[in-house]
Amino acid sequence: MFGCIVIYLGMYILNIADGISLEPVRGLRITIDESQRDDLFAQFQKFADKYRFEIDITDFNTNGEHFQVWMSGDSIQIVASDVPEEPNEVSIDFYGLYPGYPVDESH
Repeated sequence: MFGCIVIYLGMYILNIADGISLEPVRGLRITIDESQRDDLFAQFQKFADKYRFEIDITDFNTNGEHFQVWMSGDSIQIVASDVPEEPNEVSIDFYGLYPGYPVDESH
């Protein structure tokens, strides 16, 4: 269903509620046809339901042109978003919410 997957060390920083800035511990980009975004969102929802993550999906009132998905678990935050300069790419970053403690990799 999906095309190329590229794993990278992300350079984006997550600012969490108490003002701490975190760099992602892992990141990847997937290539997906824009017509398959609803399928991708359904997979994100399935993951969130299975692992009891809170999930929020928004398109910032852009009629689906741009989007961002936030998923929060006990010790990890996952942020997925479109890549404006590459409309068929989705960036997914993984953040450990407690620096110095390993993220539970069973998720």
